[in-house]
Amino acid sequence: MKYCTSNDRNEDNNGTFATTGKPHEGVVTQFLETYDYSRILPSLSVAREMFGDHEAQRLIDECVFLELSEADIVATVTRVTAENILRQYRRLLALSFPAGQNVDELFISGPSARNANIIDYLEAELPESVITKPLDDIGIPGDANEAVCYAHLALEAVLGQPVRYSAELSRSWSQPGHDVVLGRVVRGENWENLTTWLQKFAGGKPRRLAKTVRIVGSVESGIKDLGL
Repeated sequence: MKYCTSNDRNEDNNGTFATTGKPHEGVVTQFLETYDYSRILPSLSVAREMFGDHEAQRLIDECVFLELSEADIVATVTRVTAENILRQYRRLLALSFPAGQNVDELFISGPSARNANIIDYLEAELPESVITKPLDDIGIPGDANEAVCYAHLALEAVLGQPVRYSAELSRSWSQPGHDVVLGRVVRGENWENLTTWLQKFAGGKPRRLAKTVRIVGSVESGIKDLGL
C-alpha cells in the first residue's frame, strides 16, 4: 500500500483499494510455493528476516514487470495473504483434528479481519457450514491477537507446559518430534499476583509452577531439571 499510494497509506484494511483490481493467480501460486514460511513451520524468530520489505519489494517488482496496475498489485498481495491463511487452516485441520471433526466457527483477527477481500475469499473457499467471525465476538480485541498469543506462550512457560512440535513440520532449529518448554521465567514484583491468577485459572486446583526454564533438549530432561 505504501508503494501504490506513494506512502499515503499503510494498509488496505477494508479492502476497497484492491476491489477494483484483479489478482494475478500465477504470481500468487509461485510466491506461496517459493517461500518456506507458507509450507513448513517457521523459526521462533520469524519476523523481518523471513518476510519483510525486501521480500515485499521483490513481489511488487514481479507485478510491475508483468505490467499490473497498482490496484492489481494490491489485489495480488491480498490474495497471497488470503490463500496462505486458507492453506494454514487446512494444514492445521489435517495435523491436529481427528478424522470427521467438524469446524463450526472460524475466528479471524488482525488487519485481515477488516479486509472484505480476504473474508469474502475465505468464505467462498471454506465449507458453507463454517461461520467466520471476528475475534472481537468472544471479547478479545481483534488487534490484540499477538498480545494474546504471547500471553498464552508465557502461561505455558510458567506452568512448565511443553510445546509439541510435529516431526513433519519441524526445521533444523528444533529437535523433530521432541517436546520443549519455551521461554525463561523470571520472578518479578508481581509474582504473587501471578500465582493467584494461575490458581484461579486452574479452578482452585494446586499447580506446581515452574522454576526458571530454559530447555533445549527432550521433555524428559526438561522435567528432570524442573524437579517435578
